[in-house]
Amino acid sequence: MTKSEAKLYSLLRLKYLADRYALIPQVPDGTGDNKRRTGDAIAMGLWPSRGLLLEGFEFKASRSDWVKELRTPEKAESIARYCHKWWIVASDAAIVKAGELPAGWGLLAPGAGGRLVAKTAAPMQEPAPVSYEFLAGLLRAAQAESVQRARLSAEFDRGYELGRKQGDVSIEVSRDHYKRDAERMQQQIAAFQEASGINLGRYDGG
Repeated sequence: MTKSEAKLYSLLRLKYLADRYALIPQVPDGTGDNKRRTGDAIAMGLWPSRGLLLEGFEFKASRSDWVKELRTPEKAESIARYCHKWWIVASDAAIVKAGELPAGWGLLAPGAGGRLVAKTAAPMQEPAPVSYEFLAGLLRAAQAESVQRARLSAEFDRGYELGRKQGDVSIEVSRDHYKRDAERMQQQIAAFQEASGINLGRYDGG
C-alpha cells in the first residue's frame, strides 16, 4: 500500500468504525493460483440493526490511476460481485468526472471537514454467494492484518518500556549531576568562609 493509499485507508477507518465494522485492507479474490485481483479494502457490517453488508473499496489517489481503472472496469467484478456495495475512494472528488462512474459504483471523497462523504451513493446490489476461494483470500488478509497489529502493539510496548528505562537513567544522571554541583557549591562556600572569616549563615550585609 502506497503512502497515498494508506492515507485513504486511515480516512476509511474513521468512517467505518471498529465497533461497527470489520475493515480489512488488501483483500485478494483468492489465494495461490486462484488469486487474480486484490481489492484495496473490504468492510463487513457487524450489527444486524445496521445491516450485515459486505462493502468493497478501490483507492484512487490520482486522475491517471482512475483513468487506468476505467479502461477495464470489469476487472473489479472478481471482488465487487460478492459485495452489497462497491465504492471508489478518491483523494479528491475531482479525480472522477461527471458520468464516469460505472453503473452500480459509488464515490467516497473527503468533504469540507476532511472526512469521507458519499459524493455518489453506491446502490444496493444482490451479491453472488461467497466462494471458498474468495473466503480464503478474505480470511488470509484478516489474519495478516491481525498479525501486523500484534507486531505494532508489541513494538509500541517495547518502545514504551525502552523509553521509560531511558527516562529513569536520564533522571538518575540528572540527579547525580545536580548533587555534584551542590557538593561543589558547598565546598566553595566553606572555602570562602574560611578565607574571609565571614559566616554566610549569619552575614548581616556589613
